[in-house]
Amino acid sequence: MQVGQLWIHPVKSMIGQRVEHIEVGPEGVAGDRAWALGDDERGGLTGAKRIGALMKLRATYEHGHRGDVVITLPDGSTVRSDDPTVHTRLSAALDRRVTLWPLQPADDLADFRAGTPDGADPMADLRAILGLVEGDPLPDLSAFVPGSPSYVPAPDTYVDARPVMLMTTSALAALRRDVPDSVIDVRRFRPNIVIDTGDEPGHPEFDWAGTTLHVGTAAIKIL
Repeated sequence: MQVGQLWIHPVKSMIGQRVEHIEVGPEGVAGDRAWALGDDERGGLTGAKRIGALMKLRATYEHGHRGDVVITLPDGSTVRSDDPTVHTRLSAALDRRVTLWPLQPADDLADFRAGTPDGADPMADLRAILGLVEGDPLPDLSAFVPGSPSYVPAPDTYVDARPVMLMTTSALAALRRDVPDSVIDVRRFRPNIVIDTGDEPGHPEFDWAGTTLHVGTAAIKIL
């Protein structure tokens, strides 16, 4: 078992960049999800759960793991985060009025608030976001960070649940086997660390809960 890939995703919900090393601290991976989009139509933060076309955009840092980002649009053109036309061009690419935000101070709660639901039924809205069909049960959401549902995900971060996301090559292989008509691309899942688990079948990571993995000089507790 060894590290297979390392990823940073500068803008929440966009394709990220594969890197040679990452800096891991208590808040997560330096530079990961350091930017997000505000929904000018619904208010609050938004992501690919609501605007699927976001996954057609790619964001990379111009220098290192911090600072301004360069966003590649679906037509192959690029725009920088400090370009005064960035909001207009992102809105045109996504067919929705949006604004690019850097991570705001934790006490600036307005910039972490969830927008209004797309429909009148919040549960139907949640089921649509999760891609559930009639009869599908809701997943167990107890592993997510507790807090007010008014914020996405919680004030002071643009990460949905926990500060570092791990994935295994075994999991990718299992998904390719179980849903052969789907394209299983690691970029779709936006992990930070992909662990090469060799020929282990299934999902060996399910047995890691409660343990601590040592990845380079970082100790990562698996929750």
